[in-house]
Amino acid sequence: MGGNSAPAPRRAADPDLGSARRRSIAGVPAVLFVLLLFVYPLSEIVALGFRAPGGGFSLQQYEAILTSPLYQRVIMKTLWLSASVTLIDVLLAYPLAVALSWSRGWTRGLILIAIMAPFWTNLLVRAYGWIVLLHPGGLVNQGLMAAGLTDRPIEMVHQTSGVLIGMTQIMLPYMVLPIASQI
Repeated sequence: MGGNSAPAPRRAADPDLGSARRRSIAGVPAVLFVLLLFVYPLSEIVALGFRAPGGGFSLQQYEAILTSPLYQRVIMKTLWLSASVTLIDVLLAYPLAVALSWSRGWTRGLILIAIMAPFWTNLLVRAYGWIVLLHPGGLVNQGLMAAGLTDRPIEMVHQTSGVLIGMTQIMLPYMVLPIASQI
C-alpha cells in the first residue's frame, strides 16, 4: 500500500476566541480614557511634587508637609477620623449584614432597601440633611433636650462629631454589603 494516507482532519476554529478578541478591542477606548484622563494627570501631579523650584529632583515639598505642625495635625486628624469611622461602621455593619443574610421575604427586602437608600440619594442632599438634623435647633438636639440628656444644644455641625456621624452613615452600605456577601 502506497503513500495514500488520509489528510489530517482540520481543527475547527474556536468560536469563543473571536468574541474574546472583539471584547478586548471594545475595551480599548475605556482603557485609553482612564489613562488619558486619570493616570496621566495623576502622574503629572505626583511628578510635580518631586520637582525643585529651579528644576530637577527634590523632596522639599514632601519634607515641608511632613515637618509642618499644621499638616501633621491635619494628617493625624484624618487618620483618627478614618479609623473611627471604620471601627463604628464595622460595629454597625456586622449585625446588619447578619440580619440581611439570615432574613427572608419582605423582611430581607426592607433591610436591603434601608441599606441601599443612601445610594439613591445624592451625597449633597444627605450632607444638607445631616446639617438640618445636627443643627443646634435640629431634631437631634431637640430630642436630647427633651429626654433630659442635655440642658442646652450641642454644637455638632461643622465639628468633628458631625463629620464622624455623616461619614459613618455615608460609608455604612460599603461595609454592610461586602460583609453580607461573605456570610
